[in-house]
Amino acid sequence: MEPQPLTTERLGAWAKNNNLSFSWNNDSELYIPFRNAVVSIQLNGPRLRAIGVWRGRADSELDMQMLRQHANDMNRQNVVPKAYVVDKNKLLALEYAHLVDLGLTDEQLDGILGTVMAAMLQQIEKLDEKFAHMIPGQEGASK
Repeated sequence: MEPQPLTTERLGAWAKNNNLSFSWNNDSELYIPFRNAVVSIQLNGPRLRAIGVWRGRADSELDMQMLRQHANDMNRQNVVPKAYVVDKNKLLALEYAHLVDLGLTDEQLDGILGTVMAAMLQQIEKLDEKFAHMIPGQEGASK
């Protein structure tokens, strides 16, 4: 099969084929909610971006320092996804971007998004375990 242009219809079909609950934020941003995170898959011109936002919040400077260190450690140990702390919102985000200007086959799309989603969810599980006190509603969470 020849690579085909990446469209929002193909992204929606990928999510449906993988039995994922999702919604559209606008015409080009697919939201996939998970227990303690949301992943946004976006088409920005020739780029496919996946951004995962963990639900935990760093309400103290010590928590912010721990999140920054964790993000730095993740980036040293993993190629995908890249992690960063958004100081303004006191949260940790994960990101992956891929140029798709030449299109993708269905197999390539499934391989890329499947790998990225699995890697993001693995990192989110680690965040859940290590920083459970930062997740609202969890036992021991800061108020």
